[in-house]
Amino acid sequence: MASSTSSGLQNTHYGTFSPEYKDFLENHDLSAMEGMAHLSPAQARPVMATIEKNGTPPWKDIDTKERSFRTSEGAEIGIRVWKSTKPSLKTGRAPLAYILHGGGWIYGGHDSEPALIRVLVERFGCIGVTVDYRLAPEHPFPTPFQDAYEGLRWVIDNALELGADPKKIVIAGASAGSNLAAAVALKACEENVEGIIGQVLILPATCHYAHYPSDKYELASFDEFSGTPLLNKEMMQSMWDMYNPRCLVSPYISPLLAADHTGLPPAYIQVAGADPLRDEGLAYAKCLKNAGVDVKLDIFSGYPHGFQTDILGMEARHKCTQLLTAGYEWLVKRD
Repeated sequence: MASSTSSGLQNTHYGTFSPEYKDFLENHDLSAMEGMAHLSPAQARPVMATIEKNGTPPWKDIDTKERSFRTSEGAEIGIRVWKSTKPSLKTGRAPLAYILHGGGWIYGGHDSEPALIRVLVERFGCIGVTVDYRLAPEHPFPTPFQDAYEGLRWVIDNALELGADPKKIVIAGASAGSNLAAAVALKACEENVEGIIGQVLILPATCHYAHYPSDKYELASFDEFSGTPLLNKEMMQSMWDMYNPRCLVSPYISPLLAADHTGLPPAYIQVAGADPLRDEGLAYAKCLKNAGVDVKLDIFSGYPHGFQTDILGMEARHKCTQLLTAGYEWLVKRD
């Protein structure tokens, strides 16, 4: 790996593997996890669902209810509403957390983002809503994005019924889910949708690899993490190609490329240093700041994509949760 000094790059020092990550690689057999890359999405989805179910501790003090809505084209999309049952958190109308799951746009579902649920619903008492948007490659862009955006409109229309405050909505996501969250926030801003007080973007994908604006931002981590364990360049290319097979240029695919980011809600962003998505996450934070958007950024040097999950079990996930807690508090205080 070239040093930032010799190459002129400023971000590569974040990518030096942390001691915990090195120890993880030395003591874990990743063959089963990495073998999923060789499965079709249809084959991988039940495997991933089982991994998520077995790797997530039982929920405490949370009730869920299944709902659905129909899209403008008539498709029925599942919605899950998450509510805390803690009496101390059931005072007045709660903020609403609209949570979009990761999974490379090709797999994932309601149970894919326990870290966000744990902080936003279990700790702060938000009404959480997850949406089972349709997945690529069966449903490439724009379908997942449209489902995500129309899900937001459903949330706004039904916030009072859900017991939530329609003027206190946070859009949140991780990985591909944060790509959708950023894109949904862009469209909502363009359409003057009211009530969105912040966005939470965890390890975000913000630009299609074929359209990186390398003349504006340092975007070297995609190549830096070619062939590396867990998520790497080749896996991201494959997922991007299924989500955007026509290689379209759109801010709803690549939020970094939007012509105007002014007026967007404040953003809390987490970036992992040993992640192929690192530099586009840092670029988006810089882009938003340049547009006058308030941004709080946390960088986890030396950690891979997905380090925050219970599935990998790294100790750093607890620090991630602590900082996510502080990030949400920062968003709420700014409202």
